[in-house]
Amino acid sequence: MDTESARESGLNPEKLPTGAFVGIAMLSDVRPFTREDAKALKRRRAGGGWRPDQFAWVLRKTFRLPHPIKAKGQLRLFGVSASVTKLVEPYVRKLQALSRKPKSRRIPGKRSNAAHANLRLGKRHDGRK
Repeated sequence: MDTESARESGLNPEKLPTGAFVGIAMLSDVRPFTREDAKALKRRRAGGGWRPDQFAWVLRKTFRLPHPIKAKGQLRLFGVSASVTKLVEPYVRKLQALSRKPKSRRIPGKRSNAAHANLRLGKRHDGRK
């Protein structure tokens, strides 16, 4: 984030961590960056304009680290040192565990198969007959 954007967002740029990892996320998709993406980022004061040669990285399961982990950044994708990997690894495992949890497929207003089976048996969800 540049100094001007930080100030516009109500942040003090001198107090923002630099040269550190501040969070992790799961990359779920890479797709062309659209004009709608640019407008959404502009509304959130989080990005610049649109160009046809850009891509959007779609992140899910974002997780802010409790404390910044010092590391030298680089442009583009890059590997990190073993010492940084060791510090980040517990959070990556936590993120992976969260992503493995099955999503509920329950549709609001619909009963589960177990609820239907209980109804056929004459049982109510509260245990009363």
